[in-house]
Amino acid sequence: MLTALAAEGPTLDAVPAERFGRAPYFVLVEDGNLVEAIPNQEAQGSSGVGGRVVMQLVQKGVRGVVAPQFGPKAQTALDAAGIEALPLTGGPTLKELAASLETRG
Repeated sequence: MLTALAAEGPTLDAVPAERFGRAPYFVLVEDGNLVEAIPNQEAQGSSGVGGRVVMQLVQKGVRGVVAPQFGPKAQTALDAAGIEALPLTGGPTLKELAASLETRG
């Protein structure tokens, strides 16, 4: 499953971002491997950025998103798009987080 990790940087060595809609990057992973890193053009936007971020992720084919916090509008947009909001589990880097997703199946 193509999964977007809310990230502070564009590599698997980056740390997870604190908030979904304000994450500087989304690192897309599949089977524990980096597929693409995309900058979040909405990170500095005004309110409602979560919904716009979800639209960007839908266009990339994302089926799951990992972040520690999802705002209510972002959660509604994720639900409407059929994208699974996954709890932040795993280690302090995205590489460890991606590995924990592999074991999730």
